Amino acid sequence: MISFIKNNKLFSLMILITLITFFSGIVCSSILDNETRKYISKNISNIILNIKDRSIPTFSNYFKCFSNNSLYALSIWLFGISIVGLPIVIFLYLLKVFLFSIEFIYLFINIKQSNLLFIFIYLFPDIINILILFILAYYSVSYSIFLFRVLFLKKSYSLHRITTKYLKVYLFCLLIFIITSLLEILVIPKILYYII
Repeated sequence: MISFIKNNKLFSLMILITLITFFSGIVCSSILDNETRKYISKNISNIILNIKDRSIPTFSNYFKCFSNNSLYALSIWLFGISIVGLPIVIFLYLLKVFLFSIEFIYLFINIKQSNLLFIFIYLFPDIINILILFILAYYSVSYSIFLFRVLFLKKSYSLHRITTKYLKVYLFCLLIFIITSLLEILVIPKILYYII
């Protein structure tokens, strides 16, 4: 871990707001209007139908999945470069957690607890992505704090060294997204076909 961002309080705070956001999404899912509920349930039914039909994924599906994940992460990374982008970093990360929690609860409601294995395997790439975005958001917040210290508190840090390491964090995220996109589009549907 980069020495200048060793901040256990920040880490603990981010875990706390992640958990609060996750459970808030579960609670909010219960007050969605009927049309939204039907739309979500229909999408889940279509997902299951596609798995049963063994729809063949294409490269465009993989590219779309990877590009969506990488561009979302890039947004977080870029806003982390600016001090004013700090609230947006937090918002983007928590939005992903919130949407994930709604997806989780509706999968649970529609597929029932009898097939928890299906839910876990289906959501596995998303779980990994959330963890990676947590790491990225943590480093983005830390980098924004670092910039504030350098610009306004006149702290002495090696800007080039820290920025290089911050870039490596994003590149690491891209590497993981390559793997999770492959899992989500190519591997997971084949596994789920045998457990539906």
